[in-house]
Amino acid sequence: MIYLEDLKPEAARELLRAAWREAARERFSGLDISELDAEIDAVVDSLILITPTPDGATLH
Repeated sequence: MIYLEDLKPEAARELLRAAWREAARERFSGLDISELDAEIDAVVDSLILITPTPDGATLH
């Protein structure tokens, strides 16, 4: 099993993007979901990962 927090930030975003797109394709089978794909991209791109560090936190 893969956990998002075990991945580097960009790899986690790509996995999340792929999962949401697949779910959308299954849910809206046969429909044009290009606008939904664009919204998925916008949401995933806006995600910020906060990693604890000895000096505080790092944003990715």
